[in-house]
Amino acid sequence: MDNVSESEDMLPLKEISNQRTTSWSETISRYTGFLGLICTTTISCLLLKANFSHISVSGGDLYNFIISNRATIQIAIQLISTGLGFIQTAAMSRLINYATRIHLSRKSVPIEILNLWNGLCLVSLNWSLKLRYLFPLVAWVAICAIPAGLWAGAITPVVTKTSRETSIQVPQYGNMTSVREWPSEIDSSGPALRNEKGFFTYSPGVLFQGLLSNCLSSATTTNGAPRQHARYDNSKFIYLGRSFGVGGSVGLMDDHILNNTLATGYTYQEVGYATQTSCIYNSSTNFAIKPDDEFFAARGRLPDSAFPEFSVYVGHGKGAAIVAIGVAAQKPGVLRDRYLGIAAGSSYLNLNATQCKTTFQPALFNVSVALAGKNITVTQVKDTADDLEPSGNLTHSVIGNALNFSIADYRTYINSTAYLGPSQNESQINLLGLPNSIQAMTDDLLVAYASAQLMIANDTRTVDVQMTVSAVRFGQPVYVISMFAVNALVVLAVVVEAVRTRGWRGLWNWDYCDFRDLIRASAKGGDELLSGVEGGMRGGDGKGVRVMIREGEGGYVLGVAAMRRGSAIYQSTSRLVNYDHNETEWI
Repeated sequence: MDNVSESEDMLPLKEISNQRTTSWSETISRYTGFLGLICTTTISCLLLKANFSHISVSGGDLYNFIISNRATIQIAIQLISTGLGFIQTAAMSRLINYATRIHLSRKSVPIEILNLWNGLCLVSLNWSLKLRYLFPLVAWVAICAIPAGLWAGAITPVVTKTSRETSIQVPQYGNMTSVREWPSEIDSSGPALRNEKGFFTYSPGVLFQGLLSNCLSSATTTNGAPRQHARYDNSKFIYLGRSFGVGGSVGLMDDHILNNTLATGYTYQEVGYATQTSCIYNSSTNFAIKPDDEFFAARGRLPDSAFPEFSVYVGHGKGAAIVAIGVAAQKPGVLRDRYLGIAAGSSYLNLNATQCKTTFQPALFNVSVALAGKNITVTQVKDTADDLEPSGNLTHSVIGNALNFSIADYRTYINSTAYLGPSQNESQINLLGLPNSIQAMTDDLLVAYASAQLMIANDTRTVDVQMTVSAVRFGQPVYVISMFAVNALVVLAVVVEAVRTRGWRGLWNWDYCDFRDLIRASAKGGDELLSGVEGGMRGGDGKGVRVMIREGEGGYVLGVAAMRRGSAIYQSTSRLVNYDHNETEWI
Protein backbone atom coordinates (compact mmCIF):
# COMPACT_ATOMS: atom_id res chain seq x y z
CA MET A 1 0.00 0.00 0.00
CA ASP A 2 1.03 3.61 -0.54
CA ASN A 3 2.53 5.60 2.27
CA VAL A 4 0.23 8.27 3.69
CA SER A 5 0.78 11.07 6.15
CA GLU A 6 -2.62 10.89 7.78
CA SER A 7 -4.74 7.88 8.52
CA GLU A 8 -7.70 10.15 7.72
CA ASP A 9 -6.80 9.57 4.08
CA MET A 10 -7.62 5.90 4.47
CA LEU A 11 -11.24 6.64 5.42
CA PRO A 12 -13.96 7.17 2.83
CA LEU A 13 -14.05 10.72 1.55
CA LYS A 14 -17.70 10.62 0.63
CA GLU A 15 -20.13 10.92 3.52
CA ILE A 16 -23.47 9.21 3.45
CA SER A 17 -26.27 11.72 3.76
CA ASN A 18 -28.82 11.28 6.50
CA GLN A 19 -31.47 9.05 5.03
CA ARG A 20 -34.22 10.01 7.47
CA THR A 21 -35.76 13.12 8.97
CA THR A 22 -35.22 13.75 12.68
CA SER A 23 -38.43 13.08 14.58
CA TRP A 24 -40.01 15.52 17.00
CA SER A 25 -39.33 13.15 19.88
CA GLU A 26 -35.61 13.11 19.06
CA THR A 27 -35.55 16.90 18.76
CA ILE A 28 -37.27 17.34 22.10
CA SER A 29 -34.99 14.78 23.76
CA ARG A 30 -31.98 16.93 22.85
CA TYR A 31 -33.25 19.67 25.17
CA THR A 32 -34.58 17.59 28.07
CA GLY A 33 -31.09 17.27 29.54
CA PHE A 34 -30.98 21.04 29.99
CA LEU A 35 -34.40 21.50 31.59
CA GLY A 36 -32.88 21.01 35.04
CA LEU A 37 -31.13 24.36 34.59
CA ILE A 38 -34.52 26.01 35.07
CA CYS A 39 -34.45 24.73 38.65
CA THR A 40 -30.85 25.80 39.35
CA THR A 41 -31.42 29.21 37.75
CA THR A 42 -34.55 29.84 39.81
CA ILE A 43 -32.88 28.83 43.07
CA SER A 44 -29.68 30.81 42.39
CA CYS A 45 -31.72 33.94 41.55
CA LEU A 46 -33.78 33.60 44.73
CA LEU A 47 -30.65 33.13 46.83
CA LEU A 48 -29.03 36.18 45.24
CA LYS A 49 -32.14 38.27 45.86
CA ALA A 50 -32.30 37.10 49.48
CA ASN A 51 -28.61 37.88 49.93
CA PHE A 52 -28.81 41.46 48.68
CA SER A 53 -32.09 42.03 50.54
CA HIS A 54 -30.55 40.65 53.75
CA ILE A 55 -33.47 38.28 54.21
CA SER A 56 -33.10 36.02 57.23
CA VAL A 57 -35.19 33.86 59.55
CA SER A 58 -35.40 34.77 63.23
CA GLY A 59 -37.70 32.94 65.58
CA GLY A 60 -40.58 30.70 64.63
CA ASP A 61 -40.80 26.99 63.87
CA LEU A 62 -38.34 27.06 60.95
CA TYR A 63 -35.66 28.86 62.96
CA ASN A 64 -36.11 26.51 65.92
CA PHE A 65 -35.97 23.44 63.67
CA ILE A 66 -32.74 24.61 62.00
CA ILE A 67 -31.05 25.41 65.31
CA SER A 68 -32.21 22.18 66.98
CA ASN A 69 -31.49 19.75 64.12
CA ARG A 70 -28.09 20.72 62.77
CA ALA A 71 -27.10 17.15 61.77
CA THR A 72 -30.36 16.54 59.89
CA ILE A 73 -30.07 19.88 58.12
CA GLN A 74 -26.48 19.11 57.10
CA ILE A 75 -27.46 15.76 55.59
CA ALA A 76 -30.27 17.41 53.63
CA ILE A 77 -27.87 20.11 52.41
CA GLN A 78 -25.40 17.50 51.17
CA LEU A 79 -28.12 15.69 49.23
CA ILE A 80 -29.62 18.85 47.74
CA SER A 81 -26.26 20.40 46.83
CA THR A 82 -25.13 17.17 45.18
CA GLY A 83 -28.33 17.05 43.12
CA LEU A 84 -28.10 20.69 42.04
CA GLY A 85 -24.42 20.34 41.20
CA PHE A 86 -25.20 17.21 39.19
CA ILE A 87 -27.73 19.13 37.08
CA GLN A 88 -25.10 21.69 36.07
CA THR A 89 -22.38 19.09 35.54
CA ALA A 90 -24.72 16.96 33.44
CA ALA A 91 -25.58 19.99 31.28
CA MET A 92 -21.90 20.71 30.58
CA SER A 93 -21.19 17.04 29.89
CA ARG A 94 -24.12 16.94 27.47
CA LEU A 95 -22.72 19.97 25.64
CA ILE A 96 -19.40 18.16 25.23
CA ASN A 97 -21.22 15.03 24.13
CA TYR A 98 -23.26 16.84 21.48
CA ALA A 99 -20.26 18.75 20.11
CA THR A 100 -18.05 15.65 19.87
CA ARG A 101 -20.79 13.53 18.29
CA ILE A 102 -21.30 16.15 15.58
CA HIS A 103 -17.54 16.25 15.04
CA LEU A 104 -17.33 12.46 14.89
CA SER A 105 -20.05 12.33 12.23
CA ARG A 106 -17.88 14.49 9.98
CA LYS A 107 -14.33 13.49 10.72
CA SER A 108 -12.41 10.56 12.10
CA VAL A 109 -10.66 10.72 15.45
CA PRO A 110 -8.01 8.59 17.16
CA ILE A 111 -9.25 6.02 19.65
CA GLU A 112 -7.32 7.83 22.42
CA ILE A 113 -9.35 10.98 21.73
CA LEU A 114 -12.55 8.96 21.75
CA ASN A 115 -11.59 7.55 25.16
CA LEU A 116 -10.92 11.09 26.37
CA TRP A 117 -14.31 12.26 25.13
CA ASN A 118 -15.97 9.34 26.85
CA GLY A 119 -14.30 10.27 30.15
CA LEU A 120 -15.31 13.92 29.77
CA CYS A 121 -18.94 13.03 29.10
CA LEU A 122 -19.19 10.49 31.91
CA VAL A 123 -17.00 12.55 34.31
CA SER A 124 -14.98 9.42 34.91
CA LEU A 125 -11.23 8.83 35.07
CA ASN A 126 -9.61 6.46 32.59
CA TRP A 127 -6.18 5.62 33.94
CA SER A 128 -5.16 3.84 30.71
CA LEU A 129 -4.99 7.18 28.87
CA LYS A 130 -1.67 8.75 28.04
CA LEU A 131 -0.61 11.58 30.32
CA ARG A 132 -1.36 14.29 27.76
CA TYR A 133 -4.98 13.11 27.74
CA LEU A 134 -5.17 12.06 31.38
CA PHE A 135 -4.26 15.48 32.79
CA PRO A 136 -7.14 17.34 31.05
CA LEU A 137 -9.52 14.58 32.15
CA VAL A 138 -8.37 14.82 35.78
CA ALA A 139 -8.78 18.61 35.64
CA TRP A 140 -12.29 18.25 34.24
CA VAL A 141 -13.32 15.75 36.93
CA ALA A 142 -12.00 18.15 39.58
CA ILE A 143 -13.89 21.08 38.03
CA CYS A 144 -17.10 19.07 38.02
CA ALA A 145 -16.83 18.66 41.80
CA ILE A 146 -16.90 22.45 42.32
CA PRO A 147 -20.63 23.16 41.69
CA ALA A 148 -21.79 20.80 44.44
CA GLY A 149 -19.40 22.44 46.90
CA LEU A 150 -20.54 25.92 45.92
CA TRP A 151 -24.17 24.88 46.27
CA ALA A 152 -23.46 23.56 49.77
CA GLY A 153 -22.00 26.93 50.73
CA ALA A 154 -24.87 28.79 49.06
CA ILE A 155 -27.74 26.97 50.80
CA THR A 156 -26.25 26.13 54.21
CA PRO A 157 -28.08 28.05 56.97
CA VAL A 158 -25.58 30.44 58.52
CA VAL A 159 -26.09 31.93 61.96
CA THR A 160 -26.22 35.69 61.58
CA LYS A 161 -27.83 38.72 63.15
CA THR A 162 -30.67 40.95 62.11
CA SER A 163 -32.22 44.03 63.65
CA ARG A 164 -35.64 44.85 64.97
CA GLU A 165 -37.03 48.18 66.04
CA THR A 166 -38.14 48.76 69.61
CA SER A 167 -37.85 51.56 72.18
CA ILE A 168 -36.43 52.32 75.60
CA GLN A 169 -36.91 54.94 78.30
CA VAL A 170 -33.96 57.30 78.88
CA PRO A 171 -33.65 59.96 81.61
CA GLN A 172 -34.58 63.57 81.14
CA TYR A 173 -34.29 66.48 83.52
CA GLY A 174 -37.69 68.11 83.39
CA ASN A 175 -38.09 67.52 87.14
CA MET A 176 -35.04 68.97 88.92
CA THR A 177 -36.49 69.26 92.43
CA SER A 178 -34.26 66.48 93.76
CA VAL A 179 -31.09 67.53 91.94
CA ARG A 180 -29.32 69.90 94.30
CA GLU A 181 -26.43 70.13 96.78
CA TRP A 182 -27.75 67.70 99.38
CA PRO A 183 -24.39 67.37 101.20
CA SER A 184 -24.59 71.06 102.11
CA GLU A 185 -27.93 70.53 103.86
CA ILE A 186 -27.84 69.38 107.48
CA ASP A 187 -29.13 65.87 108.21
CA SER A 188 -30.38 65.32 104.68
CA SER A 189 -29.04 63.25 101.82
CA GLY A 190 -31.98 63.57 99.47
CA PRO A 191 -34.35 60.94 98.07
CA ALA A 192 -33.02 57.39 97.76
CA LEU A 193 -34.40 54.04 96.62
CA ARG A 194 -33.24 50.48 97.12
CA ASN A 195 -34.79 47.60 95.17
CA GLU A 196 -33.74 44.44 93.35
CA LYS A 197 -32.01 46.53 90.68
CA GLY A 198 -29.74 48.36 93.11
CA PHE A 199 -29.40 51.43 95.28
CA PHE A 200 -30.19 54.84 93.79
CA THR A 201 -29.60 58.24 95.36
CA TYR A 202 -29.33 61.95 94.63
CA SER A 203 -26.27 62.18 96.90
CA PRO A 204 -23.82 59.95 95.01
CA GLY A 205 -20.83 62.03 96.11
CA VAL A 206 -21.52 61.09 99.74
CA LEU A 207 -23.17 57.68 99.58
CA PHE A 208 -20.96 56.30 96.80
CA GLN A 209 -17.65 57.51 98.25
CA GLY A 210 -16.08 54.06 98.16
CA LEU A 211 -17.11 53.43 94.57
CA LEU A 212 -15.98 56.89 93.50
CA SER A 213 -12.63 56.41 95.23
CA ASN A 214 -12.14 53.22 93.23
CA CYS A 215 -13.19 55.13 90.11
CA LEU A 216 -10.57 57.81 90.74
CA SER A 217 -7.81 55.33 91.47
CA SER A 218 -8.50 53.21 88.37
CA ALA A 219 -9.16 56.05 85.94
CA THR A 220 -5.87 55.49 84.09
CA THR A 221 -4.91 52.05 82.81
CA THR A 222 -1.30 50.97 83.01
CA ASN A 223 -1.22 49.75 79.39
CA GLY A 224 -3.14 52.60 77.75
CA ALA A 225 -6.16 50.39 76.97
CA PRO A 226 -9.72 51.72 77.42
CA ARG A 227 -10.83 51.63 81.03
CA GLN A 228 -13.36 48.98 82.04
CA HIS A 229 -15.57 49.95 84.94
CA ALA A 230 -18.74 48.51 86.44
CA ARG A 231 -22.05 50.21 86.98
CA TYR A 232 -23.01 51.19 90.53
CA ASP A 233 -26.27 49.18 90.39
CA ASN A 234 -27.00 45.44 90.34
CA SER A 235 -27.24 45.12 86.55
CA LYS A 236 -23.66 43.75 86.31
CA PHE A 237 -23.08 45.71 83.11
CA ILE A 238 -19.66 47.27 82.56
CA TYR A 239 -18.54 50.18 80.42
CA LEU A 240 -15.74 49.69 77.92
CA GLY A 241 -14.14 53.11 77.86
CA ARG A 242 -15.80 56.32 78.98
CA SER A 243 -19.54 56.54 79.65
CA PHE A 244 -19.93 60.31 79.08
CA GLY A 245 -22.84 60.11 81.51
CA VAL A 246 -25.10 58.12 79.15
CA GLY A 247 -26.28 54.51 79.15
CA GLY A 248 -28.03 54.78 82.51
CA SER A 249 -31.09 52.96 81.13
CA VAL A 250 -29.13 49.78 80.43
CA GLY A 251 -30.08 47.06 82.88
CA LEU A 252 -32.81 49.24 84.40
CA MET A 253 -35.36 50.05 81.70
CA ASP A 254 -34.70 47.27 79.16
CA ASP A 255 -36.45 44.23 80.64
CA HIS A 256 -38.38 43.67 77.40
CA ILE A 257 -35.05 43.29 75.60
CA LEU A 258 -33.27 41.25 78.27
CA ASN A 259 -36.18 38.79 78.37
CA ASN A 260 -35.99 38.22 74.61
CA THR A 261 -34.03 34.98 74.17
CA LEU A 262 -33.08 35.93 70.60
CA ALA A 263 -31.67 39.35 71.51
CA THR A 264 -27.88 39.67 71.36
CA GLY A 265 -27.58 43.43 71.81
CA TYR A 266 -29.05 46.80 70.98
CA THR A 267 -28.08 50.36 70.17
CA TYR A 268 -29.70 53.73 70.69
CA GLN A 269 -28.72 57.38 70.77
CA GLU A 270 -28.67 59.60 73.82
CA VAL A 271 -27.50 63.12 74.58
CA GLY A 272 -24.74 63.40 77.16
CA TYR A 273 -21.74 65.52 78.02
CA ALA A 274 -18.41 65.23 76.21
CA THR A 275 -16.56 66.43 79.28
CA GLN A 276 -12.96 67.47 78.80
CA THR A 277 -10.65 68.33 81.70
CA SER A 278 -7.33 70.15 81.63
CA CYS A 279 -5.15 70.92 84.66
CA ILE A 280 -2.39 73.40 85.49
CA TYR A 281 -0.24 74.34 88.45
CA ASN A 282 -1.40 77.77 89.62
CA SER A 283 1.24 79.11 91.98
CA SER A 284 -0.75 82.30 92.50
CA THR A 285 -3.92 80.58 93.69
CA ASN A 286 -5.26 81.66 97.06
CA PHE A 287 -7.21 78.44 97.56
CA ALA A 288 -5.16 76.75 100.28
CA ILE A 289 -5.37 74.79 103.54
CA LYS A 290 -5.08 76.99 106.62
CA PRO A 291 -5.00 75.75 110.24
CA ASP A 292 -7.97 76.80 112.38
CA ASP A 293 -7.53 75.56 115.98
CA GLU A 294 -7.94 71.75 115.76
CA PHE A 295 -9.44 71.94 112.31
CA PHE A 296 -8.09 72.79 108.91
CA ALA A 297 -9.99 75.11 106.60
CA ALA A 298 -9.69 74.99 102.82
CA ARG A 299 -10.54 78.48 101.69
CA GLY A 300 -9.97 80.82 98.79
CA ARG A 301 -11.34 81.78 95.41
CA LEU A 302 -11.55 79.79 92.19
CA PRO A 303 -11.74 81.36 88.71
CA ASP A 304 -15.55 80.99 88.65
CA SER A 305 -16.20 81.75 92.34
CA ALA A 306 -18.63 84.54 93.21
CA PHE A 307 -17.22 84.60 96.76
CA PRO A 308 -14.47 82.69 98.61
CA GLU A 309 -14.95 78.93 98.96
CA PHE A 310 -14.78 77.45 102.44
CA SER A 311 -14.79 73.91 103.83
CA VAL A 312 -13.49 72.38 107.07
CA TYR A 313 -11.38 69.21 107.44
CA VAL A 314 -10.24 67.26 110.47
CA GLY A 315 -6.59 66.27 110.52
CA HIS A 316 -3.64 65.38 112.70
CA GLY A 317 -0.46 67.29 113.26
CA LYS A 318 0.02 69.82 110.52
CA GLY A 319 -2.64 68.29 108.22
CA ALA A 320 -0.06 66.67 105.96
CA ALA A 321 -2.52 64.02 104.72
CA ILE A 322 -5.37 66.40 103.85
CA VAL A 323 -6.44 66.82 100.23
CA ALA A 324 -9.15 69.44 99.78
CA ILE A 325 -11.01 69.80 96.50
CA GLY A 326 -13.08 72.91 95.97
CA VAL A 327 -15.65 73.88 93.36
CA ALA A 328 -17.65 77.07 93.04
CA ALA A 329 -20.68 76.89 95.32
CA GLN A 330 -23.06 78.98 93.21
CA LYS A 331 -25.02 77.62 90.29
CA PRO A 332 -23.11 78.21 87.07
CA GLY A 333 -26.22 78.96 85.02
CA VAL A 334 -25.52 78.41 81.34
CA LEU A 335 -21.75 78.34 81.82
CA ARG A 336 -20.27 75.08 80.58
CA ASP A 337 -16.86 75.45 82.22
CA ARG A 338 -16.45 74.40 85.84
CA TYR A 339 -13.25 74.93 87.81
CA LEU A 340 -11.87 72.63 90.46
CA GLY A 341 -9.07 73.61 92.81
CA ILE A 342 -6.94 71.29 94.93
CA ALA A 343 -5.13 72.23 98.11
CA ALA A 344 -3.07 69.49 99.73
CA GLY A 345 -0.82 68.88 102.69
CA SER A 346 2.84 67.96 102.57
CA SER A 347 2.11 64.29 101.88
CA TYR A 348 0.47 65.22 98.58
CA LEU A 349 2.55 68.15 97.38
CA ASN A 350 2.23 66.95 93.78
CA LEU A 351 -1.50 67.75 94.01
CA ASN A 352 -1.20 71.06 95.84
CA ALA A 353 -1.99 74.28 93.92
CA THR A 354 -3.42 72.40 90.94
CA GLN A 355 -6.47 73.78 89.18
CA CYS A 356 -8.55 71.90 86.64
CA LYS A 357 -11.12 73.19 84.20
CA THR A 358 -13.86 70.81 83.09
CA THR A 359 -15.89 71.74 80.02
CA PHE A 360 -19.36 70.23 79.70
CA GLN A 361 -20.10 70.11 75.97
CA PRO A 362 -23.50 68.58 75.11
CA ALA A 363 -23.10 65.95 72.40
CA LEU A 364 -24.97 63.05 70.85
CA PHE A 365 -23.69 59.55 71.58
CA ASN A 366 -24.32 56.03 70.33
CA VAL A 367 -24.88 53.56 73.15
CA SER A 368 -24.07 49.99 72.04
CA VAL A 369 -24.96 47.15 74.38
CA ALA A 370 -23.62 43.59 74.01
CA LEU A 371 -25.81 41.31 76.09
CA ALA A 372 -23.56 38.24 76.06
CA GLY A 373 -20.63 40.01 77.72
CA LYS A 374 -22.81 42.65 79.44
CA ASN A 375 -20.70 45.36 77.85
CA ILE A 376 -21.65 48.98 77.14
CA THR A 377 -19.69 50.97 74.58
CA VAL A 378 -20.33 54.68 74.09
CA THR A 379 -19.15 56.54 70.99
CA GLN A 380 -19.68 60.17 70.09
CA VAL A 381 -21.52 60.77 66.81
CA LYS A 382 -22.15 64.54 66.91
CA ASP A 383 -20.04 67.26 68.48
CA THR A 384 -23.02 69.39 69.44
CA ALA A 385 -26.53 68.73 70.70
CA ASP A 386 -29.26 70.42 72.69
CA ASP A 387 -28.29 70.50 76.35
CA LEU A 388 -30.19 67.83 78.26
CA GLU A 389 -30.12 70.04 81.41
CA PRO A 390 -29.58 73.66 80.33
CA SER A 391 -29.85 75.11 83.86
CA GLY A 392 -26.38 73.73 84.69
CA ASN A 393 -27.57 72.44 88.08
CA LEU A 394 -26.15 68.91 87.87
CA THR A 395 -24.09 68.42 91.02
CA HIS A 396 -20.41 67.52 90.97
CA SER A 397 -19.39 65.76 94.16
CA VAL A 398 -16.06 66.21 95.90
CA ILE A 399 -13.73 63.22 96.30
CA GLY A 400 -9.95 63.61 96.62
CA ASN A 401 -8.07 60.98 98.53
CA ALA A 402 -7.47 58.55 95.64
CA LEU A 403 -6.28 60.96 92.94
CA ASN A 404 -2.66 59.87 93.34
CA PHE A 405 -3.51 56.31 92.24
CA SER A 406 -4.51 57.57 88.81
CA ILE A 407 -1.31 59.60 88.57
CA ALA A 408 0.74 56.54 89.59
CA ASP A 409 -1.00 54.40 86.96
CA TYR A 410 -0.35 57.04 84.32
CA ARG A 411 3.32 57.11 85.35
CA THR A 412 3.44 53.30 84.94
CA TYR A 413 1.91 53.63 81.47
CA ILE A 414 4.45 56.31 80.47
CA ASN A 415 7.29 53.99 81.52
CA SER A 416 5.85 50.92 79.74
CA THR A 417 6.56 49.68 76.22
CA ALA A 418 2.93 50.38 75.26
CA TYR A 419 3.59 54.15 75.41
CA LEU A 420 4.97 55.54 72.15
CA GLY A 421 4.74 59.28 72.86
CA PRO A 422 7.42 61.77 73.91
CA SER A 423 9.06 61.56 77.32
CA GLN A 424 7.40 63.54 80.12
CA ASN A 425 8.62 64.99 83.40
CA GLU A 426 6.95 64.49 86.76
CA SER A 427 4.86 67.67 86.55
CA GLN A 428 3.52 66.71 83.14
CA ILE A 429 2.65 63.23 84.41
CA ASN A 430 0.76 64.76 87.34
CA LEU A 431 -1.18 67.17 85.14
CA LEU A 432 -2.14 64.45 82.62
CA GLY A 433 -3.03 61.73 85.13
CA LEU A 434 -5.21 64.07 87.20
CA PRO A 435 -7.70 64.95 84.39
CA ASN A 436 -8.31 61.25 83.77
CA SER A 437 -9.54 60.86 87.35
CA ILE A 438 -11.74 63.93 87.21
CA GLN A 439 -13.29 62.89 83.88
CA ALA A 440 -13.92 59.36 85.15
CA MET A 441 -15.50 60.66 88.35
CA THR A 442 -17.65 63.13 86.41
CA ASP A 443 -18.88 60.42 84.03
CA ASP A 444 -19.83 58.09 86.88
CA LEU A 445 -21.62 60.83 88.80
CA LEU A 446 -23.63 61.77 85.72
CA VAL A 447 -24.67 58.12 85.28
CA ALA A 448 -25.62 57.96 88.97
CA TYR A 449 -27.87 61.01 88.59
CA ALA A 450 -29.36 59.59 85.40
CA SER A 451 -30.18 56.34 87.20
CA ALA A 452 -31.85 58.30 90.01
CA GLN A 453 -33.96 60.22 87.51
CA LEU A 454 -35.10 56.90 86.02
CA MET A 455 -35.78 54.95 89.20
CA ILE A 456 -36.78 57.65 91.72
CA ALA A 457 -38.20 60.61 89.80
CA ASN A 458 -39.46 58.48 86.89
CA ASP A 459 -38.55 61.43 84.68
CA THR A 460 -38.11 59.75 81.29
CA ARG A 461 -38.60 60.06 77.58
CA THR A 462 -38.77 57.42 74.85
CA VAL A 463 -36.09 56.88 72.20
CA ASP A 464 -35.89 54.40 69.34
CA VAL A 465 -33.75 51.29 69.70
CA GLN A 466 -32.25 48.99 67.10
CA MET A 467 -32.27 45.57 68.73
CA THR A 468 -29.98 42.90 67.31
CA VAL A 469 -31.39 39.37 67.35
CA SER A 470 -30.02 35.98 66.36
CA ALA A 471 -31.13 34.75 62.94
CA VAL A 472 -30.16 32.36 60.17
CA ARG A 473 -29.67 33.16 56.52
CA PHE A 474 -29.18 30.77 53.65
CA GLY A 475 -25.61 30.75 52.40
CA GLN A 476 -22.65 33.02 52.75
CA PRO A 477 -22.57 35.91 50.25
CA VAL A 478 -19.34 34.79 48.57
CA TYR A 479 -20.80 31.36 47.77
CA VAL A 480 -24.20 32.72 46.74
CA ILE A 481 -22.62 35.14 44.26
CA SER A 482 -20.14 32.52 43.02
CA MET A 483 -22.93 30.00 42.48
CA PHE A 484 -25.03 32.52 40.60
CA ALA A 485 -22.05 33.32 38.35
CA VAL A 486 -21.31 29.63 37.68
CA ASN A 487 -24.94 28.91 36.85
CA ALA A 488 -25.07 31.94 34.55
CA LEU A 489 -21.97 30.69 32.70
CA VAL A 490 -23.50 27.24 32.26
CA VAL A 491 -26.76 28.67 30.92
CA LEU A 492 -24.84 31.04 28.64
CA ALA A 493 -22.75 28.15 27.28
CA VAL A 494 -25.91 26.17 26.50
CA VAL A 495 -27.55 29.12 24.73
CA VAL A 496 -24.42 29.98 22.72
CA GLU A 497 -23.90 26.38 21.65
CA ALA A 498 -27.57 25.96 20.71
CA VAL A 499 -27.40 29.09 18.53
CA ARG A 500 -24.06 28.14 16.99
CA THR A 501 -25.23 24.66 15.98
CA ARG A 502 -28.77 25.82 15.10
CA GLY A 503 -30.32 23.62 17.70
CA TRP A 504 -27.67 20.89 17.20
CA ARG A 505 -28.71 20.31 13.63
CA GLY A 506 -26.85 17.36 12.19
CA LEU A 507 -26.66 15.55 15.53
CA TRP A 508 -27.14 11.87 14.81
CA ASN A 509 -29.06 9.65 17.14
CA TRP A 510 -25.95 7.66 17.91
CA ASP A 511 -23.99 8.08 21.13
CA TYR A 512 -20.53 6.63 21.63
CA CYS A 513 -21.19 6.68 25.40
CA ASP A 514 -24.11 4.28 24.94
CA PHE A 515 -22.96 0.65 24.83
CA ARG A 516 -26.04 -0.37 22.84
CA ASP A 517 -25.13 2.05 20.05
CA LEU A 518 -21.50 0.92 20.13
CA ILE A 519 -22.45 -2.75 19.92
CA ARG A 520 -24.84 -2.21 17.01
CA ALA A 521 -22.39 -0.03 15.06
CA SER A 522 -19.51 -2.42 15.74
CA ALA A 523 -21.59 -5.39 14.63
CA LYS A 524 -22.38 -3.67 11.36
CA GLY A 525 -18.68 -2.99 10.89
CA GLY A 526 -18.19 -6.74 10.73
CA ASP A 527 -14.88 -8.53 10.35
CA GLU A 528 -13.38 -5.55 8.53
CA LEU A 529 -13.75 -3.39 11.66
CA LEU A 530 -12.12 -6.05 13.81
CA SER A 531 -9.27 -6.50 11.35
CA GLY A 532 -8.75 -2.74 11.16
CA VAL A 533 -8.49 -2.41 14.92
CA GLU A 534 -6.17 -5.39 15.19
CA GLY A 535 -4.02 -4.05 12.39
CA GLY A 536 -3.72 -0.66 14.03
CA MET A 537 -2.93 -2.20 17.40
CA ARG A 538 -0.24 -4.47 16.00
CA GLY A 539 2.99 -3.44 17.64
CA GLY A 540 1.26 -2.52 20.89
CA ASP A 541 0.86 1.25 20.49
CA GLY A 542 -2.35 1.70 18.51
CA LYS A 543 -1.37 5.25 17.57
CA GLY A 544 -2.63 4.85 14.04
CA VAL A 545 -6.16 3.68 14.84
CA ARG A 546 -8.82 6.23 13.93
CA VAL A 547 -12.56 5.70 13.98
CA MET A 548 -15.47 7.33 12.19
CA ILE A 549 -19.23 6.85 12.26
CA ARG A 550 -21.53 6.75 9.23
CA GLU A 551 -25.27 6.47 8.86
CA GLY A 552 -27.26 4.77 6.15
CA GLU A 553 -30.49 2.90 5.57
CA GLY A 554 -29.31 -0.03 7.61
CA GLY A 555 -28.31 2.03 10.65
CA TYR A 556 -25.02 3.35 12.03
CA VAL A 557 -21.66 1.70 11.41
CA LEU A 558 -18.14 2.24 12.69
CA GLY A 559 -15.37 2.58 10.17
CA VAL A 560 -11.66 2.22 10.97
CA ALA A 561 -8.49 3.22 9.22
CA ALA A 562 -5.23 2.06 10.76
CA MET A 563 -1.74 3.35 10.07
CA ARG A 564 1.51 2.16 11.58
CA ARG A 565 4.98 3.57 10.83
CA GLY A 566 3.54 5.84 8.12
CA SER A 567 2.11 2.94 6.05
CA ALA A 568 -1.57 2.35 5.55
CA ILE A 569 -2.18 -1.22 6.60
CA TYR A 570 -5.96 -1.53 6.50
CA GLN A 571 -9.10 0.16 5.29
CA SER A 572 -12.40 -0.95 6.76
CA THR A 573 -15.47 -1.36 4.59
CA SER A 574 -19.14 -0.69 5.02
CA ARG A 575 -22.21 -2.46 3.80
CA LEU A 576 -24.84 0.12 4.61
CA VAL A 577 -26.81 0.49 1.40
CA ASN A 578 -26.58 -3.04 0.12
CA TYR A 579 -25.19 -5.98 1.96
CA ASP A 580 -22.87 -7.31 -0.73
CA HIS A 581 -19.83 -8.67 1.12
CA ASN A 582 -17.68 -7.69 -1.84
CA GLU A 583 -18.51 -3.97 -1.45
CA THR A 584 -15.28 -2.20 -0.60
CA GLU A 585 -16.10 1.49 -0.75
CA TRP A 586 -18.04 3.87 1.49
CA ILE A 587 -21.07 5.18 -0.32
